[in-house]
Amino acid sequence: MSTPREFWHIIPPKPGYSGWVSYIGQWTLMGLGCIVGQDLIQRSLASKNEKIAKYSAITAGVCYIMVGTIPIMLGLAGRLIMPGLEDPEHVMPNLAIEFLPPFLLMLFMGALISAIMSSADSSLLAATSLMTNNVILKIFPRVKRKNLLPLARVTTVIVAVISVGVAIRVKQIYHLMVNSWATLFVGIFVPVTAALYWKKANKLAAWVSMVSGTATWLGYIFLNTGNFQEISDPIFYKAAAYGGAVAFVSYLIVTLLRYDRIKPTKLPSEYPPA
Repeated sequence: MSTPREFWHIIPPKPGYSGWVSYIGQWTLMGLGCIVGQDLIQRSLASKNEKIAKYSAITAGVCYIMVGTIPIMLGLAGRLIMPGLEDPEHVMPNLAIEFLPPFLLMLFMGALISAIMSSADSSLLAATSLMTNNVILKIFPRVKRKNLLPLARVTTVIVAVISVGVAIRVKQIYHLMVNSWATLFVGIFVPVTAALYWKKANKLAAWVSMVSGTATWLGYIFLNTGNFQEISDPIFYKAAAYGGAVAFVSYLIVTLLRYDRIKPTKLPSEYPPA
């Protein structure tokens, strides 16, 4: 059994409008969606100065490319060594069990579990921080500082329960990752990028961009499937491409048409008083 030829195509094997939209969606939702993930933003904000933040991010990106080739090569090798494997997500554990001695197998499984726990921990804390500071405190701005910690703890438990329910319901980790990246891309990437690089960035355009991009993404999936249960990968990718495009265009239009009537919003720099 050889590796399918389509694995080595750099551009869509069947050029056409639909193929290119799906191709662009793959690059954008995975490449741009990850950039605005709070787990990455937190690390940059924790840097000592702007120079360190800039070059550490570039260095991490280069290292990510090099380290990322390792599981890719193992996955390609697994197709040849274990052609009858039913679930492709089990290829790395099965390769480790098959070829590593007990001691190295123990180290591998420990490292794998540690990586999973670390990623889950970062994502859980990021979701709690966003929910507490960007949603709850916006709705209830008079919450006292002493109540923030209990509020964050309750939010963490709620987010954890919801996450476990979603993980049990969804069959493949890959689909969970694609959805999380797509959510960041169609909803957050455009407003965050505009806020960093455009002096005319504003609150109204950010809201319109987030709502229109997310609605386009979900609407395209629903119109093409009738439900959210059985969705093929190309539909995921095309929905992300359309959602990102609508988010960008809507942000641009609202800003150009309404900017002169929008008063600048001064963001609070401190938590509520105790």
